[in-house]
Amino acid sequence: MAGEAGEDQDPARASEAPFFTEEEKLLDLAVPAAEIRRKAAALNVTSPQAQVRVGDTTHVISRTDPADGGSGGAPGTVLAEHDDGWTIQTADHPLRFTRG
Repeated sequence: MAGEAGEDQDPARASEAPFFTEEEKLLDLAVPAAEIRRKAAALNVTSPQAQVRVGDTTHVISRTDPADGGSGGAPGTVLAEHDDGWTIQTADHPLRFTRG
């Protein structure tokens, strides 16, 4: 940055940063809402890649937001359907999932 060439990275000490697998992109609704939100944010850094399964269909999710209300049943229970997504119960709190 200051006009210096720097040092080459030692290939023996380098690590891979592979793309996320399809399994890794699927959000686990049985974990706490905060964990789901962190994972969705990490998956969506460059483009929407986070996914949620609703019924028999997997959907790409562009964002997650806390939803009002307490526990509404088992994790994965759809509490409300919206034009652009769903409110779904997680392990501890409902989240609003927006399709991406």
